[in-house]
Amino acid sequence: MKAQRVAPERGLGWFQSGWQTFTAAIGAWLLATVIFLALALILSLVPPIGNLILALISPPLTAGFLLMARSAQEGEPVRVGLLLQGLAEPGVRGSLLGLGLVSVIGTVIGGIFLVVTGAAGMSGAEPVARLSPAILLGWLLYFGIMILVGLALLFAVPLVTFTRREAWPSVQYSLAACLQNLGAVILFFFAYLVLAFFAALPLGLGFLILIPVVMGAIYQAYREVFPEEAFPEEAGVGPEPR
Repeated sequence: MKAQRVAPERGLGWFQSGWQTFTAAIGAWLLATVIFLALALILSLVPPIGNLILALISPPLTAGFLLMARSAQEGEPVRVGLLLQGLAEPGVRGSLLGLGLVSVIGTVIGGIFLVVTGAAGMSGAEPVARLSPAILLGWLLYFGIMILVGLALLFAVPLVTFTRREAWPSVQYSLAACLQNLGAVILFFFAYLVLAFFAALPLGLGFLILIPVVMGAIYQAYREVFPEEAFPEEAGVGPEPR
């Protein structure tokens, strides 16, 4: 399987497709997003276990959003029940939870860096003088790990969802595809950060729109970077064996 190289500006174009996907079934997208955010809120009330559970099940829930995006782009009814399809279908549930384990491991390692560097910054006779560099280093390491996890999962989730590949090969394909399309991926994540900032301003209500748009954008990115997997009948090939 070979990833295609896309123009860097497609990192923004994916959001345009995501918006079109959202507007194709606004009601279903809003309801699914409310369910997702409510679940995330409930799990956040029992840290840190709840946060780790959310990290574990996020790939299967993302798979559900991607299935909704495919339905929208193909002109089919967008069913809210698709949100839980990744958890309900035995054929992909194990691999999607395997991707969730990647997220959990990244979250734990990042948290350890924050705790260790934070403790180092507060130790010594003059903790205030040593606070900023140590904590800054911890946050840089944390965000570095989270970025790596994001790159690993960006295309791994749709690959598992739509081709039923195993988790680890999908992670490898995703990382390779991101490196091959680094310009588009950087632009995509930068645009997301800007949009997330504005989405958070009205009490976070903007995420009711941003989350569906991002899911549609990820599906469009997958279609363009892995066209042989997204459109096997057009490319004349089928999914490779796992």
